[in-house]
Amino acid sequence: MALRRVLVTGGCGYIGSVVCAHLSRRAFNVVALDNFSGCSVAAIHRLRAAAPNVDIIRGDVRDALMMNDVLSSSEYFAVVHLAAVKSMDSQGALGETVSANVDAPRILFDLALAHGIERFIFSSSAAVYGLAQDGPLVETAECLPCSEYGRQKLAAEMHLSRASFSQTVKPTILRLFNVVGADTRGMLGDESNSSVFCRILRARFGEAAFVVLGTQFPNRDGTAIRDYVHVIDVAWAMERAILASGRATKLQCMNIASGRGTSVAELIYTFDKRFATPLPITSGDARSYDVGWSIGNTASAEESLNWRSTKNLDESVDDAIEFHKYCTESGTGLET
Repeated sequence: MALRRVLVTGGCGYIGSVVCAHLSRRAFNVVALDNFSGCSVAAIHRLRAAAPNVDIIRGDVRDALMMNDVLSSSEYFAVVHLAAVKSMDSQGALGETVSANVDAPRILFDLALAHGIERFIFSSSAAVYGLAQDGPLVETAECLPCSEYGRQKLAAEMHLSRASFSQTVKPTILRLFNVVGADTRGMLGDESNSSVFCRILRARFGEAAFVVLGTQFPNRDGTAIRDYVHVIDVAWAMERAILASGRATKLQCMNIASGRGTSVAELIYTFDKRFATPLPITSGDARSYDVGWSIGNTASAEESLNWRSTKNLDESVDDAIEFHKYCTESGTGLET
């Protein structure tokens, strides 16, 4: 029997590379499409080594002609859209991020429909919720995004909802919370300099100072509380969504989270337990879009996908440390 062919956009990035390697190990025929703007050459080499059967294509989802050629070249079982631009540092780049985060999923979904692909998985974000309500966030909660990234992800969700209303193909939207950890089997992980895990590790290894962004939130210790979910659990969720989406009769939206909240102070302590001395920290102001609390309710994913996170915070921290050490010691390096 022919292997089920899956296109993963953003397939060479942090989450994408782990998803591609996981699906390849699970007997899917995987095509990773990426414009290479968010990954290093070393990361691409690591993906090739970890999953040699994955086909890597350099391209941009917004190039409709090229994407039509890609989708015409073979019969695809599913499309997983992970490609996105998260950094909003430059206001002048707003048009570019709207194009990448709103226009690209619209183009790709329309092409998937045209090619008869019945399984379409869209990676969204907990950033769509913004100002958190009391209790773990459910998918029906009012979305009040505080960040431009959250607003763009919500706009993409709304387009998919409208575009699929009269179609038999119903997308599956997975709202990812704070994805952490690494695939230590293939040495695939986060090499950015923006996530809190990476910032802690860079400070630990003397590469940068660590600043706690916000210490006056109305939480148990004043620092922001987040829901950290291991990237391996996310990869499993993507597989479950691919297999389940063909049976969907309506658009589905699900949180992919651990359901557990950890403050920044508690996270630092979890890292400190692995080292001889505590991490020197300084305090800074929270960013305008930082919320004090964000934890996901995963009941929908448990019911629809038979999925729940299996890895805990300690495993996420250990895997992130191992990946960071590997990159440093092997000379493959991390993004600076």
